[in-house]
Amino acid sequence: MAKFEAEQEEHNMTKKVAIIIPTLNERKNILEIIQALRSVVLDIKIIIADSSADGTDELVRQTYLGDKKVVVLKCGRLGRGGAVKKGYEWVRKHSQAELIAVADADGSHNPKELPRLLVRSEEAGLVIGSRYVVGSRIVGWPWYRQVFSRAANLSASLILRAGIKDYTNGYRVFHRTLIDQFNLDSLNADGYIMLSQELYQVQLLGGRVAEVPTTFVNRQRGKSNFHLGLIVESGIIMARLWKEMQKTRRRLAQVTQDQNGQENILLR
Repeated sequence: MAKFEAEQEEHNMTKKVAIIIPTLNERKNILEIIQALRSVVLDIKIIIADSSADGTDELVRQTYLGDKKVVVLKCGRLGRGGAVKKGYEWVRKHSQAELIAVADADGSHNPKELPRLLVRSEEAGLVIGSRYVVGSRIVGWPWYRQVFSRAANLSASLILRAGIKDYTNGYRVFHRTLIDQFNLDSLNADGYIMLSQELYQVQLLGGRVAEVPTTFVNRQRGKSNFHLGLIVESGIIMARLWKEMQKTRRRLAQVTQDQNGQENILLR
C-alpha cells in the first residue's frame, strides 16, 4: 500500500488529471464513485456526462455546489459513446488536463485502481484497464455478458490488430495530445463500440497502447444499461472499421511500394 500511495503522490505533482464519467440513471452510485476518485487522486477534475432521467445530474450539482473540480454536462438522450464524446469536447475547450481518464459510474471500474493506470501512462499514450491480462479478475458478471465481451474482443482484435488483450473495456487513460488530435466527427457510435473507434484513431496517430490488470466487478446497485441495440450497433460499426482498415493498409502498402521504387531509381 505504501508504494501505491507514493506513486500516486508523485504523479499528482507532475500531471493534471481529468476524468469523464458517462452516467445513465446512476443516482445510487455516483456520489460514492466521486468520493473514491477524490480520495486517490487529490487534484482530479471530474466531468459527469449525464443522460439520466433519475436526477443524477441534480444530485451531483447540489452535492458539489460551488466546487469547480466537479462539472456536470447534460447530454440529453445520448448513449455512453455520445456522452464521452461530449466530455472530450468540453475538455478540449475548457480544461488544461494533461491526462484524460474515462470510467463507468456503475462501480465496475474501481476508482482505487486509477493511480496504476496514471502511472503507466508515462509509457503509453493510451492505457487500458484490462480484464484479460495476467492479474486481472472478473467478478459477478453474467455469462451472456462475458460471451458478448469475448466475441466483441475477438472481432476487434481481428480488425484492429493492436496487439492487446482487452479492446472493449472503457476504463482508460489518454494523453491529452491524442484527445486534441482525435477526429471527433468519426467518433459517431452511441454505445460501447466507440471504444474501438477510439483505438483506431490512436493507431492512426501512432500512439502506443498499454494495459494494466484490473478487477472488473459487476454492478451492485441500479439497472444495467446493456441492451440488444448495442450488439447491432457494434456489428455495423465493426464492419465499417474493417473497410476503413483495409483502405488504410492498402494506402500504406502503396506508399511503401512507391518509396522502395524511388530508392531503386536513386541507386541506379
